Amino acid sequence: RARLLGDMQDAPRAFEAWRTLRRLLDQDDAERSALAGAAPRARLLEVDIAMEAAAPGPEDPEEERAATDRAASLRARARSLAQEVLDAPAGPEQSEDLVAVAGACLTGTGTALSPQAAAEGEELLAVAQALVERLERLDADPHGHVRTQLELSRSALAHVQGDVYGAARTTAEALEAATSLSASSVVSCRHRLAWLSVMSGQLDEAVAQDVEAANLLLAAGADCWA
Repeated sequence: RARLLGDMQDAPRAFEAWRTLRRLLDQDDAERSALAGAAPRARLLEVDIAMEAAAPGPEDPEEERAATDRAASLRARARSLAQEVLDAPAGPEQSEDLVAVAGACLTGTGTALSPQAAAEGEELLAVAQALVERLERLDADPHGHVRTQLELSRSALAHVQGDVYGAARTTAEALEAATSLSASSVVSCRHRLAWLSVMSGQLDEAVAQDVEAANLLLAAGADCWA
């Protein structure tokens, strides 16, 4: 729900959804986080990154600098956790850690979409790609969810670097790959194409992509999101 709201550019509701998830994870992971692998820490970290990104922007310059520093610190933690997982022996038992840490890295990439942070976003994307590739070698992403998120992050970075057509091409390729695997990934891709179309002034195309996403949600019985 939080991811879908983010894909729909609904930051206030996305923030509330992430905050609700944070409370649930606190209850679920508090006792076992110290005993388990990287996954519980990564899930909490991803939510913290997402909440920071979706929070209302501060108006005071000093508060804005503090928020920027917090986001950078969270991204650094994601990179460190990813390296910890990549340094560990590969095996099927790593699948949960790989999925969770990749999620944290990719959410972190989404907070580095500015000229000042773009290099850091590229670093996180490269780390996430290494995680996804290991996950795929283990055949542990059968529906391509994590791969789709990786490609959408790549698209977002291309867009912020001024490569609008490259961003659209990457998203379209992700959509094609997801079509036979995952309805939720298709919806995410179509929402991204709609947003890119709006940014390019192609409003008719944006409406068409959003209608396709809504129809898919309706067909899946998720009418509250359509």
